[in-house]
Amino acid sequence: MKQSYFTISKTSTIRDAFICINKNKLGIVFITNHQNQVIGCATDGDIRAKLLEGIKLDDSINLCCNDAFVYVNENTERELIIKKFDSSIKAIPL
Repeated sequence: MKQSYFTISKTSTIRDAFICINKNKLGIVFITNHQNQVIGCATDGDIRAKLLEGIKLDDSINLCCNDAFVYVNENTERELIIKKFDSSIKAIPL
């Protein structure tokens, strides 16, 4: 199975998320459930803020999950996708 540096299971650790973020170089990781559906995202800034609140690197990434994220599906018009990238969004899951 090919390793993805853009998605991580909600049961993975914050340390695992930082490894993915470091490898994908976009500053974001998408969090998936047991059915491999994206349920949220976490940016390096989201994680840093939670670390300052006292969570640990070996805690679940689910503690940093932001479920108010932008996504598209295969029927989304190309122009709408391009507009989303114009608003400082770096990555959009399909």
